[in-house]
Amino acid sequence: MTKKQKRLNKIWTDPVWSKIIAAVIIGLGTIIWTLVSAQINNIDFQTAWTNFWNLKISLWLLTIIVLLGLLSYWLIKYLKKESFEYDDETLTLDKQIFEKIRTDLLPQTGAIYFLRHNNFAGFSFKIENVEDLDKFEYECKNPDFEFLHPNLEKLRIELLEYVAHFTTLVGLETFPTNNGRQTVPPEWETDQPERFWKVVNDFHETKHKICQTYDDLIKSGRRLLKI
Repeated sequence: MTKKQKRLNKIWTDPVWSKIIAAVIIGLGTIIWTLVSAQINNIDFQTAWTNFWNLKISLWLLTIIVLLGLLSYWLIKYLKKESFEYDDETLTLDKQIFEKIRTDLLPQTGAIYFLRHNNFAGFSFKIENVEDLDKFEYECKNPDFEFLHPNLEKLRIELLEYVAHFTTLVGLETFPTNNGRQTVPPEWETDQPERFWKVVNDFHETKHKICQTYDDLIKSGRRLLKI
């Protein structure tokens, strides 16, 4: 895949640019239909344009059009995912990112292990235990730190969203103890029980999402990158 192809693929898969491209295609299609209609019916463009927007469509026909549109969307989305093929260069780039996540930023023995086993219901923890999450979040700000394979990139983005939510919880809902650790204040369980359990449940739900998405990323990476 050449640099030009990569750039075009990135634009096509970008959620903003893909909507802009779709809008342009629809707009051009409408103009072309109006021009053809004007020529066939021997009328001016403005009249043909007005006729287009005043066109009456039966409900059954509209339903079929909507269903065909949805089917086409999902089919294109599926084919786009399945049609990706690595060349030597893109495979090497994705392997580098994968290995950096697996061995440097989020190794199994670091923050991921801690999240799998820690209880945040008023139990204190060392802030160092979740520093891997900060490293991963910071690295994801690098525009070059993206997978080229759409399946892996989707998982990376999901993982980043969960990690960002978790680090925000740590920053807003935990406080230092006398011995320098962090904790959701255990006294909240008595003084503010609703807030306490809301925060604790959010911590536990988010940590499970992080671990599950991380596992999915590792499994998919090994399969797609043949590691």
